[in-house]
Amino acid sequence: MFGRRIRLRAFFRKGRNHGSEIMCVCPSCGFTMQHEKGVACFSLLCPKCKTRMIRKDVLEKASKNQRQQISKALENKNTYPKVNPDLCIACGKCIVICPFKAISIKNGVAYIDEQLCKKCRKCIHDCPVDAIQ
Repeated sequence: MFGRRIRLRAFFRKGRNHGSEIMCVCPSCGFTMQHEKGVACFSLLCPKCKTRMIRKDVLEKASKNQRQQISKALENKNTYPKVNPDLCIACGKCIVICPFKAISIKNGVAYIDEQLCKKCRKCIHDCPVDAIQ
């Protein structure tokens, strides 16, 4: 019984992309880039046409109609998280959770550096007063 479970796990793992094989692709222009671990492809913008990226394997499995729907859905999302200065209490939880050190406190309000931000959106979920959207 024990050996069978291991074989089954290996079987289900075969089809999935692991590690460096994962690529992010632009559904509009076809630009591809290496997937960065911990950052969702849809949170990245294509450097050529500024459209949101998507995982290559997801795009390959989609039909033509689904590709158009994916492209429209990805264009409608905000590019960077924004801080509402009226709601921010400068608690610093967003600074701790940000894996890219893109957030700092300036004049009692959190500030997100768009050059460092990879749009992982972890700060949005961790803000206790929902000041980041």
